[in-house]
Amino acid sequence: METVSGRVTVDSELAVRIAAIYRRQVASLRAVMFASSGEFPVEHRSDGVSWSPPGISVRSLTDRFLNITVQVSTRSLVSALPCDPTIEPGSWAVQLSVSAHHRRLHRTAAVPAGEGAAWSAAVFGPWAEDAYYLGARTHPLRCPDLHYALYLGGRYQPMPRPVSLCEVPHHLLSL
Repeated sequence: METVSGRVTVDSELAVRIAAIYRRQVASLRAVMFASSGEFPVEHRSDGVSWSPPGISVRSLTDRFLNITVQVSTRSLVSALPCDPTIEPGSWAVQLSVSAHHRRLHRTAAVPAGEGAAWSAAVFGPWAEDAYYLGARTHPLRCPDLHYALYLGGRYQPMPRPVSLCEVPHHLLSL
């Protein structure tokens, strides 16, 4: 994954291919973020966390031996960061993770370069340039998952990352 001026470059052609080839799967991930009426958010528990489906698993478009798994969840920023005075009521974090699994070896694998960012761009759609790459999260005995986030203000418009998350590295996506 290429970083230029602190921004992560997205392979726009790959994002378009993902959106076209896996349009049903991308639509199911977007359904986690939006109700059928186009309103945000959908079915949240009292603690501010959305019900999170198991995600989708599809063949990688860049490595024929890999399956890619993508999961989306939403969380109320007011519930997650109650002491941050910069967060307006009704603000949300949309989190997306991308992981890979080798189909023949039945093991986790590294997500191919650029495919994680392309998936985030395909799922976040017109808001992709307001989304952030948060980095890879490692797990014992597994390859790392790639994590992305989109922060939405009280009127469900993209907003900068919350001040209280400044210690966590965030890199804007660049299409």
